[in-house]
Amino acid sequence: MHATMGILEPFIRAYQTTLGPPWQPLLLLFTLLSFVYVWRGIKLGNMMWREWAQLVVEPLTSFKKKVAEDASFYIFVPIGVFIHELAHAIVVWAFGGVVVEFGYFFYWGYVLPDRTFNDWQHWLLSLAGTLGNVLLALGVYWWTRHNASNWVRYLGRRVVRFQIFFAFIYYPIFTALLAFGDWRTIYDFNATPFLSGMTAVFHAGMLLGYFLLDRRGWFEAVAFDSAESQRRQAIPLGRGATHPDDPAEQWGRIQVLLNGGAPKRATWEANQLVKRRPDSAEAQLLLAITEAGGHERLPPKSAQGAIKALALGLTDSAQLMTAHRMAGMYYGDIGRLEDALREFDLALDAADSAERQGKAIDKSGIYYEQGVVLRRLGREQDARIAFDIAIRTATNAGNAALAERYRRQSAALNYQSGR
Repeated sequence: MHATMGILEPFIRAYQTTLGPPWQPLLLLFTLLSFVYVWRGIKLGNMMWREWAQLVVEPLTSFKKKVAEDASFYIFVPIGVFIHELAHAIVVWAFGGVVVEFGYFFYWGYVLPDRTFNDWQHWLLSLAGTLGNVLLALGVYWWTRHNASNWVRYLGRRVVRFQIFFAFIYYPIFTALLAFGDWRTIYDFNATPFLSGMTAVFHAGMLLGYFLLDRRGWFEAVAFDSAESQRRQAIPLGRGATHPDDPAEQWGRIQVLLNGGAPKRATWEANQLVKRRPDSAEAQLLLAITEAGGHERLPPKSAQGAIKALALGLTDSAQLMTAHRMAGMYYGDIGRLEDALREFDLALDAADSAERQGKAIDKSGIYYEQGVVLRRLGREQDARIAFDIAIRTATNAGNAALAERYRRQSAALNYQSGR
């Protein structure tokens, strides 16, 4: 019993020290979540220790990317919290104070000094934790930026991203919503108007830099299935394009970025290409494709880009198929159903042309979307035929998962229509 109370004593003291009764249940929840996350971090760290030799060799796969992303949270956030609290303690010591309590619970913590400080000292004491997170981000980036392993470099960028997010987005919002936290002192304009104002400028600069880097896909990396594939398609890894204004070369480059899980980088590069070649149909379609990525429904801006590409004059049959399909999806969304059917027919014609040229084409999605529009027009028999062709086409292409998805969606549509 005494041993158990000894283990619990730091937590009990933390509740009594840091928060009043209304907030104690929230603190208890954070503590419980912290230990759940720590357990996952221990398991992840153990796996990384055992598999380190495999993680650092090429290629950078989707699995390795997931490991790096998980490590940036489950391993480096507790490290960041410790450095955050240590930075608070260093400032207390620098001002001649004594740290009475140093509470560290992996995902949250506190420092209790033995005295009060004047306004500017209190401001610096509160800001020190955030500066500790910045120093951790800079240190990890400096350590990883020239590493020979793509996985290590990617891990470094993800740690930087999460530390910036934690220090300058999550924690300020958390402080604003609750009645406690460093940022309430940092932004106490009544006590430290000049220092708080300077902090606001610094804060805005960090957020702007974070936004620009994130928009350019700096925190992303391209995943490959094999080392040979990574060597063969090395341009997207940052070595630059041989002909950056050549839509044909950029088409392949951006497709690799999209397929490899770097959609923001792909969109940024497509935007740069359109700025240099605004009259290029291929460039407009590339931008439309990147802007469509990850959305369940086609964004209007993406669809309009595809329509613009068609107006500028696409010549490649596979690209024509893609553009007509996107236009058909857009017209279906806005209720122009006959226009949608026309675009799907043109997409199928272009797909047939691409197949005659020996290109591998998947037409199943076009047939399925055509079936949805036909059903909306009340042409039930034609819709069933289109759905059956979509399922058969996906099955023949060896894509059983896609065929099953079309089968389920077709059944759901039948149920919704009462048939």
